[in-house]
Amino acid sequence: MSRGLSNRNPGNIRQSAVRYKGEVRPSRDPAFKQFESMPWGYRAIFVLLDTYRIRHGLETIRGMISRWAPPSENHTEIYIRAVADAVGIAAVRSTPATGQRCSAWRRPFHGWKTARRPIWTMWSGVGSYFANSGGEPRPIRRRHEILLPEQHTKQPYFAIFAGMKPEFLLAKLDRMPMLKAVVPFAAGILAADRFALPLWFLAGAFLLSGVLALLLRSPLCTLAMLFTAGFGAAQLRDTGRTVPYGVYTAYELSVEGIPADRGRYASAEATVTAWRDPADGTWHPAGDRVTLHADTLTPLHPGERLRCRGTVRPLRGGAESYRRLMTRRGFAGTIWLSERTIFERLPARNTALHLHAAERMGRLRIPGDAGAVCRAMTAGDRSGITPELRAAYSRSGLSHLLAVSGLHTGIVFALVNLLLWWLPLLRRGHLLRNLLAAACIWIYVAAAGFPPSAVRAAVMFTMLQSALASASEYNGLNALAAAAFGMLLWNPAWLGDISFQLSFAAVAAILAWGVPLCRRLRTRRRALNPITDALAVSLAATLATAPLVSHTFGIVPLAGVVVNPAAILLGSVVVLAGALWMLLPVGWAAPAFECVLSHTAEGLNALARVTADLPCAAAEYALGGGATAAVYLFFALATVAAWSAEPKKSVHLPA
Repeated sequence: MSRGLSNRNPGNIRQSAVRYKGEVRPSRDPAFKQFESMPWGYRAIFVLLDTYRIRHGLETIRGMISRWAPPSENHTEIYIRAVADAVGIAAVRSTPATGQRCSAWRRPFHGWKTARRPIWTMWSGVGSYFANSGGEPRPIRRRHEILLPEQHTKQPYFAIFAGMKPEFLLAKLDRMPMLKAVVPFAAGILAADRFALPLWFLAGAFLLSGVLALLLRSPLCTLAMLFTAGFGAAQLRDTGRTVPYGVYTAYELSVEGIPADRGRYASAEATVTAWRDPADGTWHPAGDRVTLHADTLTPLHPGERLRCRGTVRPLRGGAESYRRLMTRRGFAGTIWLSERTIFERLPARNTALHLHAAERMGRLRIPGDAGAVCRAMTAGDRSGITPELRAAYSRSGLSHLLAVSGLHTGIVFALVNLLLWWLPLLRRGHLLRNLLAAACIWIYVAAAGFPPSAVRAAVMFTMLQSALASASEYNGLNALAAAAFGMLLWNPAWLGDISFQLSFAAVAAILAWGVPLCRRLRTRRRALNPITDALAVSLAATLATAPLVSHTFGIVPLAGVVVNPAAILLGSVVVLAGALWMLLPVGWAAPAFECVLSHTAEGLNALARVTADLPCAAAEYALGGGATAAVYLFFALATVAAWSAEPKKSVHLPA
């Protein structure tokens, strides 16, 4: 308490982006805030507790103290008993709520205290859907007004059987409105893969459900509106194939990305911009993507345009799931090229940022597989990855390191905020830091070629940066759902992309299961906490992605749970050094970067190869589509059950 008195901070409020009146800025204490006088410190306590009540719905002594002094740092139960005895109020006592009549099927959710609703929730069914999953008045979190449900003795049969309470689930979902939006929207996209409806019918259904949602304030109409929106968005983007199969004719192609050397041939992705009808010689516009295969004597350059002769053939070879994935990505087929079939090379229309990033990484003299791994992890250039190295990373469960994903973006996010730590010391410096951090994140994603997993991470980190700038609440799962909704609205085909699915499944599992597991496993031995946290996060991500990996690639990596923490540590060094090399003009330090990157990448490759050679590193098993859906349905039900259970706030105290 002496530290709190010297800081004039009797509540020991930690450093955060929130600014209080009377706060000393900058604080001389790196961990706790400082105030000009004790009255300002006591005022900050009252403001913080009122925020707990308004924003987080905490109206009991147990709820507030459990958030103020978590069990990981305090004897929370002793704290709660002492305060309850001192004030003479039960630790779980809350403000009684008034009941309200409701229909029979909604009776388990009755008893919510009514309040003055904002205009948008009074007149919009959309608002009632996002603020009220049950369709009845629910607590609307407004300033100076927070409402809690009554403690009913009569619960639905399934809730009594499973020990769940719907009010906890509904309160959890109230903090994640984007999760309620993305689920019916994604369901509409999935339905569009199975059925086809006229666009005029979808437009009419969307308008009708939207009007009914506004007039009737019906959550079901809001669900129908979001479902038809996803259905229509998927059909609008599905334009169908425009190039003919099996016709030898002339094409105009634009090479995308960086060509990869496959040994006997070179491979690259391209877009067919036009094709010539052999019957009358007229050119027709197109927009299909194809895979180019050229012999070793035919060079392919990034971004160049080609006029050639060839035949578009359907995708063949590989697993059925792979061909279906390529079709969802917009690939119509394959074209084989040779030097004699190319009759004109046109200059590139533009050069993408990730090509410049790959070129800059290529200036570092890092030979062999180490250089290929560095270019893949920093600039998204996987052209130098050999099949043997790719198989080693896949079997060891480390293939996610070769593609720029949320992990890499998170490392850049932490690096940028670390480099800009001094900006908040200036006037309006915290706003400038947040803007620069968000800009650097999107520049890095652009340099990597906008892969879906990196875009998802960039959206989430941008929302986090905005929350830090505005001192507002940040919910990881809600940000994840917002990123998914925006990406699917931009390109509904991403829902069938394996990288999109793996990225969102891994992050959702980490947020829903990994983070709570880390809190439960945390001990007073601070040196062991990072190890247990890394293992818990790795376990959650591996279990969440294993069914998808087994269904798509026919392999189940087993050793990835153990080696991922060490691999992520080595990969972080590679990404940090590569990001510094690409972002900063440090050409004079090239030998140092070459030394660090080469040795770290060689260590990462050695770890992948040693792990892949273990007899129990992976199991070859292909999970069926129905079994995969059943597994994820079980995960979803388990998550719902966990959210519906009353949170436990007890800790083990020493004798």
